[in-house]
Amino acid sequence: MYFILTNTLSILAIIVMFIGSIVIEKFSYKRLTIYNITVLGVLTALSIIFTNIIGYNINIMGSRFMIGNFIIFLAGMLFGPIAGILNGIAADLVGTIINSAGQFNAGFMLIKVVYGVMGALVFLDRKNSWWIFKSTIYMGIALFLHLMVLNPLLMITTYTEVSSFETFFQYYWLNLMGAFPKPGVPKPLLFIIELPIYVSSSVVSFRVIYFSVARIPNRQGTIWCAKSGDLGSILRKKKKVLAIEHQENNMISHQKDLQEINPDE
Repeated sequence: MYFILTNTLSILAIIVMFIGSIVIEKFSYKRLTIYNITVLGVLTALSIIFTNIIGYNINIMGSRFMIGNFIIFLAGMLFGPIAGILNGIAADLVGTIINSAGQFNAGFMLIKVVYGVMGALVFLDRKNSWWIFKSTIYMGIALFLHLMVLNPLLMITTYTEVSSFETFFQYYWLNLMGAFPKPGVPKPLLFIIELPIYVSSSVVSFRVIYFSVARIPNRQGTIWCAKSGDLGSILRKKKKVLAIEHQENNMISHQKDLQEINPDE
């Protein structure tokens, strides 16, 4: 009963978030550019590999680290909530096929969808100057919902028959402490470990990809993260690096010219 209920509620939540994303994003077919489809496809493939192939093989003290979740968050940051939701759905469906030992549960799909939606919220408003701070906050919210709310609820409804609120909270506490359904790292400690890893990975990856975004002429109308203008902080740092490299190249070429003029020195 509880298994069916959690699946139904999770599917409804995903549908509501998808409809809300269409309204917020004001989706247009102009966003279906070759660049967007290509990069989103690569990110989806990476999230599948990092979560379902690499993540399931990283077992530390009985706990698995689903490191591909930050890529779903990154997809939402770059291309908006719809892209984040589609990335999360694709990652979960393919993961279910790859790891066919377990039964499908839409609640785990909901967890991945939450990462995609939270990533998109980083650039929801027009203020881009605080994007790193907002990335930390929204990643923290997504990770908290994942580890402290949704995952314990799904574990309890999947592996037990809850007969009372007292029984539910007992299993909930055991799951938070890493004692149920299998021994592992306590969830609060996992939160402390994973948050800086997820945030730093998302920020660094976003910086790298944004350099290619900045070269697209009509990016404000086609790419979510550029809809309110360019991120000057990233581009200024890039220009400084290029200027320093240009100066160094000029100095090297100048020294070579001097050596050619005065070979005996």
